[in-house]
Amino acid sequence: MGAMDVILIAMPWAGITYPSIQLGILKSLLDRSGVPCTPMSLNLSFFEYLAVRPEADRLSLEQYDYIGEASGLGLGEWIFASAAKGHADAARDDAYRDFVTGRNPEHGVLEKAERARRLVPGFLDQCAEKILALQPRVVGFTSTFSQTFPSLALAKRLKKQAPGLRVVFGGANCDGTMGKTLHALYPWIDVVVRGESERGAPRLFRELAAGGVISRQPGLCIREDGEVTAVVEPEPGGVNMDESPLPDYDEYFQRLANSPVSDQVGAGGITYESARGCWWGAKHHCTFCGLNGSTMNFRSKPASPVFEELHTLARRYKNLHFIVVDNIIDMNHVKELLPMLRAGDIDFSFYYETKVNLKKQEMRLLHDVGVRTIQPGIESLSTPILKLMRKGTTALQNVRFLKWCAELGITPDWNLLYGFPGEPPEEYSRMADLMASLTHLTPPSSVHPICINRFSPYYEDADKFGIRLEGPKPWYRFLHETDEKSLNDLAYFFEHGYDDGREPEQYVEPVFRAIALWKQDAEKNYRKLTVKRGPGFVLVTDGRSNGKGGTYTLDGVAGEAYLACERGATPHRVWSTLSPEYQSGVSENEVKDFLDQMVSTRLVFEESGHYLSLALPEGERLGATDRPVAGLQKQNQPAPARLFPATVV
Repeated sequence: MGAMDVILIAMPWAGITYPSIQLGILKSLLDRSGVPCTPMSLNLSFFEYLAVRPEADRLSLEQYDYIGEASGLGLGEWIFASAAKGHADAARDDAYRDFVTGRNPEHGVLEKAERARRLVPGFLDQCAEKILALQPRVVGFTSTFSQTFPSLALAKRLKKQAPGLRVVFGGANCDGTMGKTLHALYPWIDVVVRGESERGAPRLFRELAAGGVISRQPGLCIREDGEVTAVVEPEPGGVNMDESPLPDYDEYFQRLANSPVSDQVGAGGITYESARGCWWGAKHHCTFCGLNGSTMNFRSKPASPVFEELHTLARRYKNLHFIVVDNIIDMNHVKELLPMLRAGDIDFSFYYETKVNLKKQEMRLLHDVGVRTIQPGIESLSTPILKLMRKGTTALQNVRFLKWCAELGITPDWNLLYGFPGEPPEEYSRMADLMASLTHLTPPSSVHPICINRFSPYYEDADKFGIRLEGPKPWYRFLHETDEKSLNDLAYFFEHGYDDGREPEQYVEPVFRAIALWKQDAEKNYRKLTVKRGPGFVLVTDGRSNGKGGTYTLDGVAGEAYLACERGATPHRVWSTLSPEYQSGVSENEVKDFLDQMVSTRLVFEESGHYLSLALPEGERLGATDRPVAGLQKQNQPAPARLFPATVV
């Protein structure tokens, strides 16, 4: 085999501030199997290609990410579609532009997309020239979300100039029937890999590079001598995580170090995977979630190998920031890995995804090891709606998570979804009112309707949930020139309606307004509801622009009662934690009356008889309110005649 038998490619619109983990793992797999290969981060190359153009042709990082992530618009795909098809279709393009305009895209982004589209042929020619100069025998493309048409466009150019070149597609866009249909529609794709690649990729690429017969491995779609074969997909379950090697990111970091956009992109982060699947989804598949496809089964690396791999990658790339791509954090890692990292005294920083039902000490552990941004599966601030989506959480847990994030110095990157079938419309007015009590916490990054994704329960059992599937998102029809059945088999995102005829936009408006106000003063209000302990009293200061303002002095029993609600508690639980001298002089009903008063002043959140204090410890005393109520120092004086004084100054 030659030095460049295989080239592995990540096209736009994969993120450019971190390396492709797909390329990194494949590179290590093939190296380990004796198959020489070279990765190419052409997503970064495209950003560079635009960066040297006139100002009007350039994309900011935010615009690049928006184009790649706007799954409802298909902008990233459209930019490369005519190059992939080999011709422009004016009528289709005009219809597509009308479609995008009608969806109110970010200001100016369609004009930027038009300019980028005109530059695509030159970029593809440049890429093809560099690739073919290396005389590869095989080119592999990883395709996730908006990478299908960019990959098709370059693959077609390569195949036209080098007909003997073997082209392989893989990635999330090729899972299940999507991969089989993609292979059937675009004849310049020789092989599609469906499912995880660890077990089959080394053998496949070795056979392709040698020019021999391709073994019929599970999940492959093969085109040989005019015949197309789709081998049955592997059994569900997926590979063991010890079969997945440490990714090799040399090419990305070398390219970034020498890139003209390195200052704009920054130092980059290291993409890392310690687990696959979802332990929650394996038990209770969230109704809207289409992630994991055929590999929901949760698998995780033990803590010790993860610890060693993190150190190895950090040393190799002189980088301490890790983007952990696990769909959900392994709770065994919380128990075992995080204490190891904390004891290691290395200044790592991490981005993680998690459920919100973490204990406070677990969140403090996350903070201590360097988690500064986290993606929690909040989705809603309504318990009835959370039940509909099978989240296994409550609104109180979600609010408590946001509160603890603000207290501990962790930024939650969360979204609010709406439009769940069967959701009570009145919940949105209730949520809007709740949001007025949370303006000192981090608002949602975005609010948008649910999308019906392939592999989700809403897609698989649409009738059961009262959902009416209305075909693929419209942009698929503007881009793929094929019949309706093929479009349905190819698509991941789908349009939908409701059997009961509901139109969520008619009742979600209160939440839109509340979030707009929340974001408007987010920086000014952040952490501006605070609590301080005094000897025998507690001070709660409300500095929120929408709050009643002032400082509440909670003497004696009132202070103890407020602090007892730090995690959320019933009036009975609060009463049972009071000091004996207070407990004997106050009833459970009086405790409840006081807590209801705190709710009315937006200092406490109540749900189903559980009360959660909302104030944060002032200053840098992280976790100060986590101390037991007994820690409140008492003055040597009798309990006041008025059991629950709450004066405001």
